[in-house]
Amino acid sequence: LHICRGGRYRDKMPQIEVYPCKCNGNDAMTKFCEITTFHGLRDWHNADRFYLRVIWTVVLIGALSAVAFGCYSILNEYISSPLAISYLVKEADEDVHVPDVIVCPLNRFNGKYLKEKNVSDSLAWYMQLSFGLATKHPYMRKFMIENILSKTETLKVEAQQMLDRLGMSFEMFVQEASFKCSDVLIQCQGPQGIFSCCYDSSNATLMTFAGNCFRIPGVLQQLPGYGMGISVVVHLPKDNFHIAPNNFNSDGILVKLAERGTEIGHDMTFIPTGSYALLPLRATKYDFINNPPYFECKPDDPSYGRVSCFDDCIYTVAEKKCNCSHVALGSQRRYPPCDTDQFLNCLQVELIKQLKEQWEEIFNICRSRCLLQCVRTQYTAQVSYLKFPIDETRRFVESDEQWEEMKNSIVLDIYFERLGFTLIKHYPSMTEQGFLANIGVNFVHNTMHMGPHGATSDVHKFCHFALFKSDPKMQILII
Repeated sequence: LHICRGGRYRDKMPQIEVYPCKCNGNDAMTKFCEITTFHGLRDWHNADRFYLRVIWTVVLIGALSAVAFGCYSILNEYISSPLAISYLVKEADEDVHVPDVIVCPLNRFNGKYLKEKNVSDSLAWYMQLSFGLATKHPYMRKFMIENILSKTETLKVEAQQMLDRLGMSFEMFVQEASFKCSDVLIQCQGPQGIFSCCYDSSNATLMTFAGNCFRIPGVLQQLPGYGMGISVVVHLPKDNFHIAPNNFNSDGILVKLAERGTEIGHDMTFIPTGSYALLPLRATKYDFINNPPYFECKPDDPSYGRVSCFDDCIYTVAEKKCNCSHVALGSQRRYPPCDTDQFLNCLQVELIKQLKEQWEEIFNICRSRCLLQCVRTQYTAQVSYLKFPIDETRRFVESDEQWEEMKNSIVLDIYFERLGFTLIKHYPSMTEQGFLANIGVNFVHNTMHMGPHGATSDVHKFCHFALFKSDPKMQILII
């Protein structure tokens, strides 16, 4: 072990005593027994008492059992928990996009247009039944039943006569009678200045249960804080509102946020009329892995929207039977929109029948089909608002008409508090390499000595043992 230049330390060198293994002299097992580092195997061979053999047998069985259990535990964890979640707050490396803003005035038909076309209130209410029969108060439902639903046969004839007189289809009438983007949105402004709120009315208008909603494109925010995002001035033309018992009938607007280039979600925020509202945003980005059956999500698909997926899933069968689509499905319609008669006597009847018979089955199918997107961003707005305008600002306008218009306005300021986001991300809890490494470490720890090179040397020796067993001429290779 040591090379000494003198004899001074030679007598102090440790003496190594070798105890021969009590096995037959030349067989391969003897050689393996003498050089192995497997726990207990050498001791089991050298045991000269029966009870010692029993003890070492129990030790060996226990060690092998521990190895088996450890390997099983690692395998079970690898199979049952393939994903882990990381949660971190990350600053953006570049400028961020303020999300698109969707503004809904919560009113369907323009009363001014209805008067010009000589459409009565009862007829307009009947036409709006095609959006749905949901009401927000029992008194409204009572009014709807007594004054509209009880006269559907008469109103059906009048509606057809009115459409023939105007030379319109039901779909065209709904489009013409609804509010336009320019009726509601006055001004949009970003860090680069004023821009058009209604740059593309075909893509910016969404038909919903509450009527038309208008989508304002988000802007690029370069600095954090107030004034660095988007500012929108909304005007509600209340004098031209035509309220219906089956609508929200609220004094304000509904605001939704949508990631750039994606469909709308289920978020809803109400802002009252005559207010200046701040919506400071915080973003949470989800980056998940589709790994069924443990976790399922929808891979990246720009055309996919979960809300429209649910609508499509629920209405598909009824639409096919009635050959028309719900009017509020907007751009997702596969058929022409159902008029009021088709909605009351076909679409609604088929839908109720279908849900009554297959409630659990339908919703289970829709939940499994309409998954969350694997990669998506969710925006949270901490809404606060003040009265706008205050009475003292009357001096800034020229006429009572402008003052009334100003009082029916809403100012929205939407911006990021900081240019960063919370990232919640999936990653494999154990890679294939990590799985194999854990199995190997468990085997070494439980069955081999942990001295230097112990594990490697045992594998080397075991290979030599196998070679010698298959060919006695290989005995010279066993060292």
